[in-house]
Amino acid sequence: MPRAASTITSNSFVAKTSALLRRLLPPEHHQEAIDFVGVVGSRSLLHAAALLKKKAFKRVWLDGPYAKTHAMLNPPRRVLEQRALRGHWPRFPIDPSMYEPVFARFTRDALRSHGADTTYLARTIELEVESTRRRLRCPARVLALHRCALTVILEAMNHLDDSGADMARAYSEIERRYIELLETECTDAMLRDLLELFVWEDFGLSEAIEPFLRTLREDRADVAVRELARIIPELRAHELDDQLARARRARTAVLASRPAFDERLDEA
Repeated sequence: MPRAASTITSNSFVAKTSALLRRLLPPEHHQEAIDFVGVVGSRSLLHAAALLKKKAFKRVWLDGPYAKTHAMLNPPRRVLEQRALRGHWPRFPIDPSMYEPVFARFTRDALRSHGADTTYLARTIELEVESTRRRLRCPARVLALHRCALTVILEAMNHLDDSGADMARAYSEIERRYIELLETECTDAMLRDLLELFVWEDFGLSEAIEPFLRTLREDRADVAVRELARIIPELRAHELDDQLARARRARTAVLASRPAFDERLDEA
C-alpha cells in the first residue's frame, strides 16, 4: 500500500477510535484517551481500544448504576424471612443456634445430594431431638433444641420432595412439643419469634401455633397484639400478601382469646 494511502487509513482509524472512546468513556477522560491513541500508533490501536473498552465496561457495569446494591442483594422478603427463622434467638434464655451443629452433621450431606431420602432425614431429625432431649436437664435448653429443629426442617423443605409428608409429620410433632414448653414459659422474645415463625411458614405445616394463640393469658395476648401491630404494617408496606394474610389470622386468633378473659373474670 502506498505510504499516503497508509497514512490516510491510519488517520481514519485513529479518528474512528477516538470517536468510539468518546462514547465509551466519561467526558473527563476524553482527552486522556485521545492522547493515548496518538502515542501508541496505528499498529497498537486495536489492542489499546480493547483495553480501554474493557476498562469502560468495568466502570459502567461494576461501579455504575447497574452494580448490585445492598438492597438488591438483601430484598425485604429475604431479610424478614431470615429474621423469622432465627433472628430473635439471641434474646432467648438459651440461644437455639447452639444446637445447629447437632443437626448439621447429617442434614448437610443430605441436602447437597439430589434425591435425598426424605423419610430417613425426617426420622433422623426426630430421633436426634429425642436423644438430645433425654440428656438435657434444663427446660430452657430443651425449648431451644426444639426451636432449632423447627428452623432446620423449614430450611430443608426448600430442597426436598416431601410428597410423602414425612417432614410435615416431623415438624408437626416437634412443634407440638415446643408449644407445650411455651405454655410453661413464653417470654416477649419467644412470643415475637413464634408469631413471625407462623407468618413465614410457607408450607402449611403449622398445626399447634394458632390454637395456642387462642388460649394466651391476658398479659401474653397484650404482648402478641402489640407485636402484630408492628409486623402487619411492615408486611403491608412490602406487599408480602401471603405473609400478611397469615399475620391477620394470628391477630384474629389472639383477639379470639378475649372472651376467655371475660369467663375467667366471671369465675373469679
